[in-house]
Amino acid sequence: MRFTVLSSAILLAAVNFGDSAAAALKDVDDCSKYVLLSVRGTGEKQGPSIGFKGMISTTLKTVKGGTEYDVVYPANTDRNSTQIGVEDLENYIHHGLQTCPNQKYGILGYSQGATVALTAIKDLTGTPAEDAIGAVLFIGNPFQVRGQLTTFNQTGGDSTRDYNGVLLFTNPSIGLSEHWVISGKALNICDDGDSVCTGVDQLPSRPHYLYGFTATVQKLGAEHLVSRFK
Repeated sequence: MRFTVLSSAILLAAVNFGDSAAAALKDVDDCSKYVLLSVRGTGEKQGPSIGFKGMISTTLKTVKGGTEYDVVYPANTDRNSTQIGVEDLENYIHHGLQTCPNQKYGILGYSQGATVALTAIKDLTGTPAEDAIGAVLFIGNPFQVRGQLTTFNQTGGDSTRDYNGVLLFTNPSIGLSEHWVISGKALNICDDGDSVCTGVDQLPSRPHYLYGFTATVQKLGAEHLVSRFK
């Protein structure tokens, strides 16, 4: 997606010189029906997260008019890493509200990316941006909240629903609020063997890295996103 900032001089040129200048202003309408904002996990390189590639691809093919944006942040263990991601995500949506007011957003967070996503939607709750958010989706969420009906395991069952994420005790307010649970917009996927979202151990177990390679997870995610943007 491309956003164009128009100066008063360009606008004046459009008025004074007619169709040719007006044609240069068409970028203002270069908006999408929806944007899937992907926030990768710790250690993944900048770019698409492996955790969401299948579900994003399926969604974009099934519901036309969408695009993807990979949130820009370090995704490392530095203290400010998460906050950098939060700022990029929020700035993207705020800018989008100004340039593409009808555009919708899906926010997808994997591991540390889930922390970024959760923090951002907490900040955006009660603002105009909340209405523009059509879906939120988390995998390997370290701030998973016990008992929420939005939590499913890797096959769509509820076996991981009664677990708190490994980091929830550090700041319970980051966990998904009931406001978002009842909104119908949220899906939280936690693999049975994932120590991060089940709170078993701070060291990620092997299943924490397998969401992107698990067909049922990608199917669950795609079905949720398609249902929210069709």
